Amino acid sequence: MMRAAVVALCMVLSAAAHAAGGDWIAKGRELMARGEFESARRLYGEAVERNPFDPVALNNLAVAHAAQGDRRTAAALLQRAKQLAPYRGDIAQNLQRLEQAGPELPELDETSAAPVDMPPAPPPRW
Repeated sequence: MMRAAVVALCMVLSAAAHAAGGDWIAKGRELMARGEFESARRLYGEAVERNPFDPVALNNLAVAHAAQGDRRTAAALLQRAKQLAPYRGDIAQNLQRLEQAGPELPELDETSAAPVDMPPAPPPRW
């Protein structure tokens, strides 16, 4: 059941993200559809390394982490993406689905230990 929820999350995410363009999005979507979650995570991680403030890349990386069972990192990435793009319904929907998929996730704040591969915090809004 959890795997089906993750795949559904991926498809919603990928369809919305595809409009943003980029070969990495299409390649990542293919990897996720084939169940190659680790390869997709690496690909999305590279996209986040190139631009740690890209909400689509953060969102996709979160889906790959969720598919591998790392819900805490997925939630942190989705929260970061939501900070960067609060207007994006797909990100909010993915965060909501992740929260509904299992036990309550801990809230992360500035004093919480961030997952190892978290990108830097977004700059303050002006």
